[in-house]
Amino acid sequence: MKEEIELKISGSDPATHARRILDKYAGDSEVETISISVMKEVDDSGSEPIKGDTRDTTRDNTPHNAEDKEEEKKTNTTQKERKKGDIRANTSHHRVLEVLRDITKDDPVSAKEVKKRIKDISESSIYPALTQLWERKLAERERVEDVANPYYKYEISDYGEKKLKELENPNNKVNNYT
Repeated sequence: MKEEIELKISGSDPATHARRILDKYAGDSEVETISISVMKEVDDSGSEPIKGDTRDTTRDNTPHNAEDKEEEKKTNTTQKERKKGDIRANTSHHRVLEVLRDITKDDPVSAKEVKKRIKDISESSIYPALTQLWERKLAERERVEDVANPYYKYEISDYGEKKLKELENPNNKVNNYT
């Protein structure tokens, strides 16, 4: 049995609301057809319906379902330009990098494992710090895809090791202000 649902959207920004509704149906494999009818003001005749083409949302280039959004996020992340950067001593970034050095001697570890080792920094600071360390080339990461919830594994980079040694050297005062 087929069911036809008619939705009428009005308000201050109906196009945005319509996009949100389409996004909800985009990942639904049971949806066969979506028909769009737009009413807009015209000069002399009041309002005129404009029939839109029946469109297949899977051909649209914008991400509609969680899988597409995750793929776009992964693509944007891998294309992000990374530049060598610095960190200051005695910051959450410094502490996270020290923990990475200490626990990644053999293999990369997940952010969750890093979080378990750091009790004095909030979780909401650890995850962004890991991403920023990667962006600054102080850490490396690899994506683990073969699980239900994909995640990254991190390890300290050679550049990160070098920066940690500089921060631990008390004679090098410049690094405390970079």
